[in-house]
Parts: sequence; C-alpha cells; structure tokens
Amino acid sequence: GFTKSSFVHAEDLKYETNGAKLGYLNTLATYSLMPQFMMEKFQTLMGVTVTDIARLADQYLPVDQMYIVVVGDEKVILPGLEKLGYEIVSQ
Repeated sequence: GFTKSSFVHAEDLKYETNGAKLGYLNTLATYSLMPQFMMEKFQTLMGVTVTDIARLADQYLPVDQMYIVVVGDEKVILPGLEKLGYEIVSQ
C-alpha cells in the first residue's frame, strides 16, 4: 500500500550521497550486520499486514490509558469524533 511504498522510497533517498553510503557502511560495521541487512529489512516490511499493525497497536498502545488531543474547527470535527465513542472534553 501507500505507507509501504512511501517507506521504501524514503529508504532509497537515505543512500543517495556518498556520505550517506559511508554512514550505512559504518552502521553495518558498528553493529556487525551483514550486507544483506537492508534487503532483509525491506522484505520484513513488505510482509507486514494491517492485521499485524492492529495487533501491535492493541498490545503497545493502550487507548484507555491515553489522552488523545485533537485540534481543529470544533463544528467540523466534533460529529466525527462523537462517532468514535470516546469521552470528549471541549475547551
């Protein structure tokens, strides 16, 4: 989807300059990573599903313990927010 392709293109741009390539090689050496590290990272990313993300979000982002701050035109956004079922505190 869009998010995956955006991430992949952003990763490509990270290695455009000689300095960036040198930094990449330094990272491989510092952490004793194999040269195929980026390909494995890419393959892992491409294998992630919406279900995987939802499961991780449920595990690590306990919505019942968060404050969600929304800024905008109250008349425009309030109806949509009310449909979500969260307590709304308006200022």
